[in-house]
Amino acid sequence: LYRDKQHRLWVGGNKFLGYFNADGGFQQVEGHDNDVLKTTMVNQILQIDDEHFWIGTRSKGMLEFNLNTSEIRSLDQAWQVDCDGVYFVTDTQDFRIVGCPKKIIRQQKQSGELLVIGATDGLIAQELNEGAFYYDTSRGLYVGTPEGVMLLDVPSMKNRIADVGVVMES
Repeated sequence: LYRDKQHRLWVGGNKFLGYFNADGGFQQVEGHDNDVLKTTMVNQILQIDDEHFWIGTRSKGMLEFNLNTSEIRSLDQAWQVDCDGVYFVTDTQDFRIVGCPKKIIRQQKQSGELLVIGATDGLIAQELNEGAFYYDTSRGLYVGTPEGVMLLDVPSMKNRIADVGVVMES
């Protein structure tokens, strides 16, 4: 469930996305030339601006839906990040944060710069728990894992080791 800036109540689920209009009627949305919403579970919704929504899915990753054109684009592909299932998505003053099964993606709102954080960067577990998050403006981002709860200082997050692509050990 998500209430947008126009006060519509958005609902996502198994193979559908839509909203309740002012009259209480349900308006299902479909992607223009794209049936991806009919093939996956919609589990997260976040309005980015007046015409764009981020749609978190169970098997197709993070999508961006343009409300005016009904175009859908894969943010996973645009970002070149593997996030097959979205566990949470949230908004802070300066960042948007996406929780994937084994990583957290942070986008700086003003620049669009991405940071991808995983277990090698200090997360306490290899996996995250679906839907287990809470953002407190004074404390930070709480994220649940099978090993316990982490409290993350979102602006201070950084990679411990630069991703060089190849690591050799002897």
